[in-house]
Amino acid sequence: MKVVIWTADRQWTFELERGWLQALVSMAADVDGRPWVSSQAWERNQGKPKPEPEKNLGGPGTYQGNVTLACPRCGGVTRRLLKYPQVDTLCEKCGKPILLRGLRPYDMRCRCGTNLRGNTNMDTVSVRCPRCGKEVVQQT
Repeated sequence: MKVVIWTADRQWTFELERGWLQALVSMAADVDGRPWVSSQAWERNQGKPKPEPEKNLGGPGTYQGNVTLACPRCGGVTRRLLKYPQVDTLCEKCGKPILLRGLRPYDMRCRCGTNLRGNTNMDTVSVRCPRCGKEVVQQT
């Protein structure tokens, strides 16, 4: 399926399979805070409680939490907080999916005392500390 996304100054076109399309719409809903539905449908459902997510979404091969990933296609670095267990995520630079396979954990401590944890597919991970702004580097 062909998906086109327009913003004020850009246009992206993707050829996606059904599963990728559902993941893209789900991520967009998380960013916007509301699902992609017509305004009338949104207003009809406004007062209703949000359905609870399934309890056992995760499983083997899924990751949740902080990830720092290098895209195998373009080499761009994507840093993301995955709210739900996922098997892939989209590259911030080229928009192609990055499979979350064989990730290695990293656990670093900044000089200011902040713990930085997550998973990566890179040999050397570099993360900016959210507290003091300094770059922390570790080999995985």
